[in-house]
Amino acid sequence: MFIISGRTMLKKAQQEGYAVPAFNIHNLETLQVVVEPPQNCALR
Repeated sequence: MFIISGRTMLKKAQQEGYAVPAFNIHNLETLQVVVEPPQNCALR
């Protein structure tokens, strides 16, 4: 895994037409709500 700047990440997302999500996570329960639904809805 590489660390890249936010600017680089946003520029690539804009060029390739996808969104970059941002979540404020303060505890384990919030993390679970953010992470679990996408895993359950993954495209196959």
